[in-house]
Amino acid sequence: MSQKTTRIPLPEPLHDPLISVLAKSIRYAVRILAWLMALVIWWGVADVVYVWLAVVKNASIESHGEL
Repeated sequence: MSQKTTRIPLPEPLHDPLISVLAKSIRYAVRILAWLMALVIWWGVADVVYVWLAVVKNASIESHGEL
């Protein structure tokens, strides 16, 4: 069963200065949010490694204390 699709032509691009400024500000905000998200992810990884190392160090100190 083939259905015929009709294509709607795309509108002409707007050359409105306000739209251009708003689009640029949105792109800038997305870049900032992407950087922040990456920093939070790396911060979380560093925190997990730090806590893991603290637990391993504490466990090794406790096991040596029993000797």
